[in-house]
Amino acid sequence: AHVNDDAMENGKGVVDLASEDLEFSEKSGNQLLGLRFNKLRMHQDSVVRDAYIEFATVQPEEKSTVMTISVEDTGNAKGFAKAERNLSNRKLGTGTVSWKTEQKTGTPQKWSRQRTPNLAELIQSVIQRKDWKAGNSMAFLLSVEGDHKLAAYSKSGQNHARLIIDAGAKAKDARPQDRYRLRLFFSQSKLNSMRRQAKQKSL
Repeated sequence: AHVNDDAMENGKGVVDLASEDLEFSEKSGNQLLGLRFNKLRMHQDSVVRDAYIEFATVQPEEKSTVMTISVEDTGNAKGFAKAERNLSNRKLGTGTVSWKTEQKTGTPQKWSRQRTPNLAELIQSVIQRKDWKAGNSMAFLLSVEGDHKLAAYSKSGQNHARLIIDAGAKAKDARPQDRYRLRLFFSQSKLNSMRRQAKQKSL
């Protein structure tokens, strides 16, 4: 991942690319988290069975958080930029997935892993676009309600967000075996020879 593959936009439209930790706060109003994943080796006819984004929580989870996950409606998402409202101005697909994180009980652990619900339908809608091809990039936007702190971009590469996809090739339609009609042509001399041989065998 690169630093411009993760971004935060606050309620005023200001975009932050610098932070390794993505921290949401109710005091900041409506917030957007952008995550871009590159070099996705799926083809237009691939079938996505299961997919999710896995995060590491930077701070212990004290209460649940509600997020709405969308995917950018493009066949090759561009990197994020510090331009005003760079995230909220992007065109999104029609589908969304709601994710409510669990409130942890007992002794909370830092760097515990959390994963989103199944995002297969969102991903399928992108790879079926005419401008999609294997190796392109895909961007997700998460709108957040509540306080939460996640790790998305990490210089060490150990705790960054990961997109996990289970996909396979589309099964080819079964086609019945072709039937052939074969005609054999013989010359008159060949037919006479075959008749003599048959007559001799009958004697």
